[in-house]
Amino acid sequence: MERHVLTLKYDGLDAAYYGGIGTGGSKQVVAGAQILLGAHAHYYQSATVPDRINDSAPGFVIRDLGRKRGSLIAEFLLVLMADAVWDAARYSFTSFVLESYAAAKGGRLFDGPPFDHRPATLARADGGNEPVFDLAGESLAQRRRLLQRVRQAREHISAPIRVTASLVEMSLDGYRLDSVRSRLPSEEDINAGLQLFRAAAGMARRAS
Repeated sequence: MERHVLTLKYDGLDAAYYGGIGTGGSKQVVAGAQILLGAHAHYYQSATVPDRINDSAPGFVIRDLGRKRGSLIAEFLLVLMADAVWDAARYSFTSFVLESYAAAKGGRLFDGPPFDHRPATLARADGGNEPVFDLAGESLAQRRRLLQRVRQAREHISAPIRVTASLVEMSLDGYRLDSVRSRLPSEEDINAGLQLFRAAAGMARRAS
């Protein structure tokens, strides 16, 4: 059994002066932490990421450890109870998350460690697994899904920035993951911006 702690420290604005980031911001942060830890726990144990964000598995548990005052610190505990697809002594969960997160932040797919792992399996609804036969294609699909989940997690975790906090520092087991000073745009934000741009372009064409 392994225990890992994700720490999110918010500072500035309300987080510094009132020790909070608001109910809406807090819900976003909890969702982001669960997405980040859940996706990596799934992938670490099966080399797959489930279709649904909130799918759980018998191999791990995520717990919210609550908040600490001052600048707001949110902590989340991940307990791994199943074996990893990689030899944990050679490639720890902490190393995996650090490298996966860094790849996603740089817009790259996670490559995996340079040694063999157990064959990939797909999780079934009853908790069992089925073998994957198109290994190359399935591996690429799962790495893309992992990248998407990290991006989603970063969007949620950064939601309070410039609203109720000016900074969030992220770490796992004491190792720095990221430091975010601006809110990361969600897909909805990007789509809304594109719609406004298209509308403005259409008005400009009509005016000319």
